[in-house]
Amino acid sequence: MNFNRDGRELPSGQSCVRPLADERVNMLSRSKFGTQTCYQDLSSRPIVQNRLRDRLLLPLGRYRRDVLLMIFCVLFSNVFAQSPDSETVAKAKANFTIPFSFFMEFRKDSLVEKKLIEEHTEIDFQRYPYVFYEVRKGSIPNLPMGHNIDDFVLDMPLWIANDSLNREVITLRELGADGKIVVLDFWARWCSPCLASVIRWEQLHNDLKDKICVVSVNVDVDFWAIKNVKARSWKNTQVIGPAAFFLSNYFLGYTLVGPNVWLKSNRFFGASKATQKSYDFIGQLIRGEIDEIPEENRDESRYKNYSPLAK
Repeated sequence: MNFNRDGRELPSGQSCVRPLADERVNMLSRSKFGTQTCYQDLSSRPIVQNRLRDRLLLPLGRYRRDVLLMIFCVLFSNVFAQSPDSETVAKAKANFTIPFSFFMEFRKDSLVEKKLIEEHTEIDFQRYPYVFYEVRKGSIPNLPMGHNIDDFVLDMPLWIANDSLNREVITLRELGADGKIVVLDFWARWCSPCLASVIRWEQLHNDLKDKICVVSVNVDVDFWAIKNVKARSWKNTQVIGPAAFFLSNYFLGYTLVGPNVWLKSNRFFGASKATQKSYDFIGQLIRGEIDEIPEENRDESRYKNYSPLAK
C-alpha cells in the first residue's frame, strides 16, 4: 500500500498535472505596472526552465547513473581526500546546496516560516529553516529491487538528527558496515500509517539496536522531524534535508512515504509495508533463516519486474 499526500494517491509535493519539459501548455504570465496587473498568454511557448539539465540528463537513459557518479566525484573530491576526522570534511559534507540543487528545487515561504517561528519557539529555525524540497521529474535514477546500490549513493553525505553518537553527517556505507541490515523507514507527519511504522520501530529499538540499523527518513519539512523527535522522545536516527528526498526517489521511484526499504551488503534487497499483522519476519531475517521479505509482508508495488536472480 502506498501512502501519499492527503490521501489523493499523489506523490508528495506533486499536483495532478505535471507538464513535461517539451510540452506546450497554457500559462498566464503576470507583470505588475504601478497598480495594474497585466496577464500575457504564453500558450504558444514551450517550457524552457531547466533546459540545460534536460539536455544533459534526460536523453542519457541508461548512462544517467554514470553521469551522476561523475558529478558527485567532482563535487566531493576534495572532501574524500582529507582525513575523515577533519573539521573541514564535516563542513564540506554539510554543504548540500551545490549537489542537491541539481536534482531539486529549494522552496521557501517567508510568511509561513514567520508564523511557524512564532508558534514553535522551541525549534531552532536558523539550523532547521522552513524549506520544502521539490524533486525535478526524471532527474534521479530509480534503483530496481535486488540490485546493488551505486557507489555515489553509498558515499553520499546524509544530514542526520537525533543520533545517539551525536553525528550530524553519515553515509549508507557507514550504516551498513560489516554487513549489518539497514532499514530506511520513510515517513511524513501527515501520513498516519507512516507514523505508526515509526512508533513501532521505536518500540523495537532496544531489542534491535545491536542487530539491525533502523533509520527514519523524514520526507517533509525538516523542522517537523525535530518537533516530533522532541515531543515523542524518539530514539532512532532521523535523515533530514534534501538527501531524504533523494533517497525516496532513488529507492521508491518518486517522492513517496510509507514503505520500509531494506538494505544489506550494499544491496537493495527488500521493501516491506508500513504496517504489519506480524513482525516475526524481522527476527527470521536477523537469524539468517530467510534472506528475502516474505510475500505477505512486502510492499508489492516495489516488486514489479523483480527477479531474485539479480543479486
